[in-house]
Amino acid sequence: TAYSDGSGSPAVSTGQGDGIDLKAGLQDVTVRGNRISRGWVDGVVKAPGVGNSSSGISSDGVFAGAIGRYTVENNIIDQYTKGMNLGVLQHITIRNNLVYDNYYQGIGFTGDVGYTSSDIKIYNNTAHGNGDVGIGIGYSDLVDVRNNLVFGNDVLNQNSGLQANAQGSTNVTSDYNVYGPIGPYENMNEGIHTT
Repeated sequence: TAYSDGSGSPAVSTGQGDGIDLKAGLQDVTVRGNRISRGWVDGVVKAPGVGNSSSGISSDGVFAGAIGRYTVENNIIDQYTKGMNLGVLQHITIRNNLVYDNYYQGIGFTGDVGYTSSDIKIYNNTAHGNGDVGIGIGYSDLVDVRNNLVFGNDVLNQNSGLQANAQGSTNVTSDYNVYGPIGPYENMNEGIHTT
């Protein structure tokens, strides 16, 4: 169990309040079976871009085109600015995680025009009670989203109840997901088995 709130409980500190920070250049990494909690710096929630915002698992700021080959599985993440903030990665699998009660998004992949993340698999996760979307994908390619339970997100009502989105992304397939209660998803190319 990793707590980063200065309470004297077991702690992991990356200087920015991130629970686990995957630095640039790492390859073939598995992050498995962690309880990552209470990452709000000094016990105060920080909005993205305000002070030291934190992520439960972060790979933000990796080199463009980084290979990665990451597996993130069986983790519980709560009370961070962002549950997972993963950027500009290739070949990553996110499965069987519980991500809840984070100020902003639950599971998030980012890229940029010309520097996309690709070959992303998001399977069997639960994301709920996050301030923004439960699953957010930006500027990514070859994304497969399946068998996820994504509900009760966007509690800050920034996106009219939106539970998941894939903004600026290509080749996104998604099926067998459960979204709720309203405004379920955007740009996800959902299959017929999603509810």
